[in-house]
Amino acid sequence: MKKWSSFWSGAASIFDLSGASRNIKIKSHDRQSDAELIAQDWQLVGDDIRKAIDSFVVEENEIK
Repeated sequence: MKKWSSFWSGAASIFDLSGASRNIKIKSHDRQSDAELIAQDWQLVGDDIRKAIDSFVVEENEIK
């Protein structure tokens, strides 16, 4: 029965344009830890870019 309850709740949300019936549960996180996680993500992106550049340079040198 819960499955149908969830279905009808979802279907009814289509017509709730104001968002009045939303029960959003927001977890409280430490802003510093969020900033640290984002910084780590960008560090990994930078690492990947550096590896790609190094690989490109090696391939370019092999071609010449």
